[in-house]
Amino acid sequence: MKRIQKDQKWKFRIRDVVKDDIAGFTGVIQCIAEMESGCTHYGVCATKLSKAGKEQWSWFDESRLVKTGRSKGFSPESWEQQYNLGDRIKDRHTGVEGIIVSMNFYATGCMTYDTQPVQLDRDGKIVDTINIPQERMILVKAAEVKEKPAPAKDEKTKAKKPPSPPAENGSHRSLSLYNK
Repeated sequence: MKRIQKDQKWKFRIRDVVKDDIAGFTGVIQCIAEMESGCTHYGVCATKLSKAGKEQWSWFDESRLVKTGRSKGFSPESWEQQYNLGDRIKDRHTGVEGIIVSMNFYATGCMTYDTQPVQLDRDGKIVDTINIPQERMILVKAAEVKEKPAPAKDEKTKAKKPPSPPAENGSHRSLSLYNK
């Protein structure tokens, strides 16, 4: 089990007041989600209610947020992380097995994991991810962590060509960063 400190690895902290520099949405961070893709997303609750008097909540990628310099109250000192991205788990209550695709750290100090079920639905389609609290989970199989192999000493580094621009007629084509 890992102890995750509140300032250990994120650009922003729970309860920081942030502003989305694209849409102008301002709010307080209530949750931090680490995605399997390597991105960090923040769950932000608006500092003002909507015109209908309802709470407004939205998720933003870390790159879109700017700290306003303010913070609102309590922030947990740490979280007890028992599982990792890619681990296969089982939900004690429902029996559903899945792979962890996101870890969520909340202002309350609790942790949940977005899990992609391995079972398909009745029609043979992929089921949406489900959010499971850490306390309900049983580890089925830990993710295998593979280290990236070191490049061979005799290989020369080759400069990569930049990707081709989109076609001029307005249509788009697939771009590859690995053009030869």
